[in-house]
Amino acid sequence: MSDKKSQIQGAPLPHEASMALEAKKVIVVLHWDGLSPLEIYKDSNYKSGKLENNPNFVIPWPINVTSRADFILLAEKLNDAITLSASKVKGSSKAINSAIKALTTAAQSIKAMVQIKINGNLLTAVEICLGAGFDYYVVSGKTTRKTGVFRSTEPGVLIVQIAGGGQHQFQISTDGGETFTDLPPVTCASTQAVGLISKKEYWIRARRVHTKGRYGEWTAWFSEFAP
Repeated sequence: MSDKKSQIQGAPLPHEASMALEAKKVIVVLHWDGLSPLEIYKDSNYKSGKLENNPNFVIPWPINVTSRADFILLAEKLNDAITLSASKVKGSSKAINSAIKALTTAAQSIKAMVQIKINGNLLTAVEICLGAGFDYYVVSGKTTRKTGVFRSTEPGVLIVQIAGGGQHQFQISTDGGETFTDLPPVTCASTQAVGLISKKEYWIRARRVHTKGRYGEWTAWFSEFAP
């Protein structure tokens, strides 16, 4: 194959962004233990606001996840119980406990949806998590890396990762490798191709960069449609 180069948009992000694929696993958490009923109510409203028109969680949500509308209704039931409790209405404490239990169950189902989303988007896991109004922590140990090209949550962005570590060089093509563009080498085994045309198919391959100007064998071409 000739080394003809096509003018394809796309270049790796800085090394720090690429290193996110080496990152330890991000775990979504719901910090409601020890909060007062009013604090739980306020935090549920905060999460509802963050999830409104959130491009990472387009409505309708999966059927096993509490809908945003129902989540808001459950929060208002808690607020009503809090109001009754302030007026010392009989049975209001029990109503608060029941409302918190129902709201927590709903929040846990939404948290699970967020976790599934970030598991498939390692480079933007923290951004997705915080964007949904949830906190997170990081688990020790590296995640398992798979070789291939994967869709990002961002339009026109593909994530490329190679099993193993080390410095790599990447090439991108729009015609299965007949013509291609070299992407600058990066100091890890992952990168992003950005500025791509949504719904257009791209092929990407990589090779290991050794010392003294030596290179490893090219991988096969992997293809994916830009989001």
